[in-house]
Amino acid sequence: MHVSAPLSIICPALIHRERELAVVEQALNDVIGGQARVLIVAGEAGIGKSRLTAEIAQQAAQYGLRVRQSACVAYDQSLPFAPLLDLLSTIVAELPSDTLDRLGPGRMALAGLVPELAPTTAINPLDINLERPILFRAITSVLSPALATPAQPTLIVIEDLHWCDAATLEFLPAFVRRVSQEPLLLVLNYRNTEVSPELSQMLATLSRLRPTVIDLDLQPLDVSDVQAMIAAIFSQHRPPRQEFVVAIHELADGNPFFIEEMLRTLIVAGDIYLERGIWTRKPLEQLRLPRSMHEAIRARTILLDATQRRMLQLAAVIGRRFAFDVLCELAGLDPATVVATLKVLIDMQLLVEETGDQFAFRHALAREVIMSELLARERRPLHQAIAELLTRQQVDRPGELAYHYYEAGLWAQAIEHSRRAGEQAL
Repeated sequence: MHVSAPLSIICPALIHRERELAVVEQALNDVIGGQARVLIVAGEAGIGKSRLTAEIAQQAAQYGLRVRQSACVAYDQSLPFAPLLDLLSTIVAELPSDTLDRLGPGRMALAGLVPELAPTTAINPLDINLERPILFRAITSVLSPALATPAQPTLIVIEDLHWCDAATLEFLPAFVRRVSQEPLLLVLNYRNTEVSPELSQMLATLSRLRPTVIDLDLQPLDVSDVQAMIAAIFSQHRPPRQEFVVAIHELADGNPFFIEEMLRTLIVAGDIYLERGIWTRKPLEQLRLPRSMHEAIRARTILLDATQRRMLQLAAVIGRRFAFDVLCELAGLDPATVVATLKVLIDMQLLVEETGDQFAFRHALAREVIMSELLARERRPLHQAIAELLTRQQVDRPGELAYHYYEAGLWAQAIEHSRRAGEQAL
């Protein structure tokens, strides 16, 4: 009998990351002492980069750091400084006008990125392309803890750097050099299996800035780590049997996200079940172990009803993150029905709620699996509907619009919005 997972199949503890956590603790102490530190978290998809990054953010908040977070997305690669725009807008909104005046000529340069910075007093306009050093210094000033009075130790997180735009990658080494004597912790993470030439060059440049820059390359779990992980998930006082642990380890190749997906699949299939309040399982030879990440995620989506599956597919086509109102209109359903469906998908740990209006796939791999199950002929009209919806909403994100029009095969609109994205980049 198929059952839904009655517990969170997300490991409550960080397993096999003691060395990394010790480095994080030292870095936080260095930042409190006034020295900047950069932690570069690298690894394959599902290895735990975001999990470790979330732990760093939690510890930083406990140390009293101001926490600011952003992420790169694939369709923003053509938009200069894409992951910095929200950070800059948030900080600018918090700062008094007299503090912003300290930016001098850089304020006008930044106004092209953050319209709120348009000065009330006359400042000679600058050509941002010709005055790139001034722009870099202005962005640095806004992101720097020193701009606020008094200076507060700060954590800045930028996730998924493998999708980062070239301008941000060019900016980051200059930023690190200029803030090396300020109380700042910068955390960057990326998939080391998807490194662009621009990202490779940026990483090489940062590698020369030690001891400020520290690399954290996450490795797969070994058999004893997998044993500890399974015991933590199921709150077991005794370790699970070795033959079961070895089978899970071999199939998942020590990848934590895949391990969680495999366990979730076994529970949904009824192969792991509660018996008189104690977790138990079928004999090893009877377990229906998924052979791939794709198979593990697909085993759960099979249990969804037509509305739930359609909602998940629509969300996947929109992107890793999606707005509630966009999903409602695209699905053609009332908000109450969408909320109820999202709750089911969140309970199944496919999606997470980021804010009241914004949701996301718990992991990029889950979205990639859902997308792979849709034929191109199925995706094209969905991309067209999304692009037309964003156009009606007058969303000023030409890169995103160009992406959806391109995937829809509407070449004239794709070219037009690509041209607009280029103009915005200039």
